[in-house]
Amino acid sequence: MLIIGDIISFAFSRAAIAMVNTVTLGVFFASQYDPSYYAIFKHVKKKKKYELSKIQGIDAESVILKLNAVMTEKELYKEENFSIKNAADMLNINVQQLSEILNSFLHKSFSTYINDYKINEAMNLMAQNPDYQITRIALMAGFNSTRTFNRVFVKSTGRTPMDYRRYHSGKIS
Repeated sequence: MLIIGDIISFAFSRAAIAMVNTVTLGVFFASQYDPSYYAIFKHVKKKKKYELSKIQGIDAESVILKLNAVMTEKELYKEENFSIKNAADMLNINVQQLSEILNSFLHKSFSTYINDYKINEAMNLMAQNPDYQITRIALMAGFNSTRTFNRVFVKSTGRTPMDYRRYHSGKIS
């Protein structure tokens, strides 16, 4: 329209610019009111997570059972440098496959999976050793810092480690 406006008249160009600006502003304000409205203008479809599954032909349940057994028997969650790569190598699958299995079947990331083991260990240690300091419990459970331990513990249980200990020792309600 702008090219035709240059050929025919300058007024036509101004009208075309005004029309484009009006439509752009209309789309902007409509998308502010309803964010899904803007989606009709997107040309690139966002890929769904695991749209192309990497676990076809793999018995995911047996992988989870093996991983749980190894975690329980060897307490690998306590190792400082234990990673999803190490776990995948032990299970003879690749990292993407293990990640997809954990996310799809357990609805957890690898770090959440490991932290769940650490938190369970910490709760057991608190119950068995009520005189141990929280820092000692955190380190024994496999956490590298008390700050991380506190954050993960609260996220998992809804209580701080001290509150949890007091509650389970019967000192608070």
